[in-house]
Amino acid sequence: MADKRCKFWLPKKNRFCANAPLDDSQFCGNHKQRSDGQQWVPCPIDQSHSVLRENLEAHVRRCPLLKQTEFLSLQPFYQKGINSGEEEDDGTKNITSEMKRSAVYEMSVHAFYRLIEKIESVYASICDDLRDSHKIPEACDMWIKREVDSKLPFQEKHVVQQASILGNLEEFGLLKSSVGRNHEVLNGDDNSCVPAVVEFGAGRGYLTQMLADCYGVQRVFMVERKSYKLKLRI
Repeated sequence: MADKRCKFWLPKKNRFCANAPLDDSQFCGNHKQRSDGQQWVPCPIDQSHSVLRENLEAHVRRCPLLKQTEFLSLQPFYQKGINSGEEEDDGTKNITSEMKRSAVYEMSVHAFYRLIEKIESVYASICDDLRDSHKIPEACDMWIKREVDSKLPFQEKHVVQQASILGNLEEFGLLKSSVGRNHEVLNGDDNSCVPAVVEFGAGRGYLTQMLADCYGVQRVFMVERKSYKLKLRI
């Protein structure tokens, strides 16, 4: 039996939507109306999702991120646009990411390749001291060999990426391998010696789960603003 999935094509991910379709449609509930040509616009509060233009006003009042955004803006440390760089007077500060993407999409093939050459040239001139470092530590064997007891799906490429992150942390001395030692020995009896890890942008939590499984780190704190499906329970 063929795998039934929503037939809505996601150009940014270069694949079809992974959700199951509705019984009476080739599309899932999120994409059924989009397939009918109705106009969708980005949510002004969080542009990672879109809504029907006719429902925009009502959606803004009840968007799940509205309260979170308002709460954040009231914090004493909050400063809007702090990470956006210095203001410029040449008119570029009002250019949005969508406008930049549109400009790239409208380029000819020749102009696009010239842009890539410029980017590579600038990168080579200022980043010559950077190097790729792919590490697959022995401590992560249980995940690499798929010996973890989990019913949640994960892709091999993500496991390799996460193992390499932990391998580089181990090489820099930020993690100690538990290979050949049990986790109690690694963590020690003194609570002051127990390592603690805070992960910002934790997503579904797979990196921290691998950290707990492979390095015995029991004190973890994950920060994630979005609500993901298929999150791990650590």
